[in-house]
Amino acid sequence: MKKIVLFWTFAFVLFVAKAQEKVFTLNTLPVPDTGFYNGSDGRGYFADTVEDVWVKFYNTYDQTWGSWQGWAYSTWKDDTTEGYTNQWSTYSGYLIDSTFALAYVAIDWNNDYENIPAGIKFSCPVEPVSIYVANCTYTALVIKNGNSFARAFEPGDYFKLIIIGINNGMPTDTIEHFLADYRDSLKYIQKDWAYIDLRPLGEVDSISFNVVSTDVGDYGMNTPGYFALDLLRFNKSSRTTAVFTPDNDDEINIYPNPSTSYFIVPQNITKTELYDIYGHKIGEWSVSRINVYGLQNGLYIVRLWDGQQWISKKLIIKH
Repeated sequence: MKKIVLFWTFAFVLFVAKAQEKVFTLNTLPVPDTGFYNGSDGRGYFADTVEDVWVKFYNTYDQTWGSWQGWAYSTWKDDTTEGYTNQWSTYSGYLIDSTFALAYVAIDWNNDYENIPAGIKFSCPVEPVSIYVANCTYTALVIKNGNSFARAFEPGDYFKLIIIGINNGMPTDTIEHFLADYRDSLKYIQKDWAYIDLRPLGEVDSISFNVVSTDVGDYGMNTPGYFALDLLRFNKSSRTTAVFTPDNDDEINIYPNPSTSYFIVPQNITKTELYDIYGHKIGEWSVSRINVYGLQNGLYIVRLWDGQQWISKKLIIKH
């Protein structure tokens, strides 16, 4: 009898967990006659609800130049036309839903030509489950063929999506996904929609999306910083206060933390990467003692490779 009770209890928990999962689509948003929306009304965002949870996508539109950055949404699916006029299409050539979100990670001309990540905000803490992402045709064909501004990819190049969970202004964890990868004899440009598991992010109130390319010039990234997103799944958090996701290996530590000028990683770590809270990669090392004297005060994410898995740690720099 005990086994039967336990089985039904487990089944009930699974049913409740599944029932709580919410799926955000953009199908109820009005689509202009152009087939896309890019924030030209100056509102600064678009948003919709899944039951009682608001999901807001931030957008900036410049009326003077007719340019935008952040998020838009579209119904286009032309996977063959090259050039900027086809920035609204998914390279997959098909839609998994009638309308998808489209991000443009622009260059900050006033801040050393760094990328400006695209952000999503939730009306309450949630636990992300998954999304689907795809290349945009404009970017994919520039990676394949190059244009007057960016070169075609060569061996060793890549175009990578970086997803950062944020809770109360602090990062929880980072997920990386390669949209194009020419390393290690590969010549891969993602053609279809790809599923990404977001559960490692833990509880968040917002998510930041950035892209990184190996084709970089004097004025920042040359590769057009576009990607597509759809079917955002999440659970509404049962917690009433923000709780950060713990580091994924309590036996691995970095010290001193907070750090004033350097930090040390364990001897079994063969590779260390350092990111700021916006997903910008500061550097990577294969040594145990890492100098951070020239970095600004604040919170950073340290990723450690122990030969089998990546381990994320939070590092505070305070001079």
